[in-house]
Amino acid sequence: MKHPSSDPPISRGHDNLFAYSKTKPFDILDDNEFVVKRLSPEAERLSEKAARLELNKDKTPWYAYLVSIAFMFSILPLSLLLKWLFPDFWEAWGDLVFEILFIAFIIFSSKIEALFRPSSKQREILLTTSAMAIRAELGIPEAVREIDVLPYLYMETPKEVVPARKDGQFENIPVCIWREGDDLCLSDEDALIRINVRDIGEMREVKRKVHIDAWYKAHAFDSPGYKPYVKQGAWAGINVLSYLEAEIKGVNGNKYLLIPGYDAFTFRELADPTRIS
Repeated sequence: MKHPSSDPPISRGHDNLFAYSKTKPFDILDDNEFVVKRLSPEAERLSEKAARLELNKDKTPWYAYLVSIAFMFSILPLSLLLKWLFPDFWEAWGDLVFEILFIAFIIFSSKIEALFRPSSKQREILLTTSAMAIRAELGIPEAVREIDVLPYLYMETPKEVVPARKDGQFENIPVCIWREGDDLCLSDEDALIRINVRDIGEMREVKRKVHIDAWYKAHAFDSPGYKPYVKQGAWAGINVLSYLEAEIKGVNGNKYLLIPGYDAFTFRELADPTRIS
């Protein structure tokens, strides 16, 4: 009898079609025989710049704090100067003046922080430019559909490679999916995967609860279309009640594509070998 610990992990480990090393600064899809194209270094830099800008959109650069601190320390000498030049006035109104200066400092600091942070318009322009460059380079069509996939994430330590998440917990990622003739194409907008639909083997629905971190759909997870597939997690995130596991037959061994139940129909429809593109 096989010991439970010898069973493959739910994520399918490195046999997962979407496997990422979390040791790298940005998640880069691992190579496999189905990855046919990657972004050029120029497009990759633009993508990383846009991602970094979006990630840090609410963070204030360190040099903005220096300006705020310099202004804060200017309040004290200014107060002493006013007290020396106008002692009677300072005696009567000094506390009020100091409070006004302090309020002005707070307002000035917020203005400085906003000034040094990229505006929402700047972020939008960069994100749009980056998305257009990526889609053009990877050949992602304008009319494209999107599904979530459940990837395998791992960490590289000096001694071994270990999973980055507990078995059954996923950082779900949205990917573009479309059909070109007999090829099913998927892209995480960093790489292009191309699979001949004849290489898609068994597709089985796994009735097992798994946990995902985020919800990327236009409609809420508890809307009628999604409600049968997901439930709110006890603390955070969302529990997916089932997922589709599709076997991808490869020369170097089979890969597995894991798709939450709420996107299984879209995948089955596009992967249908009788479908005319």
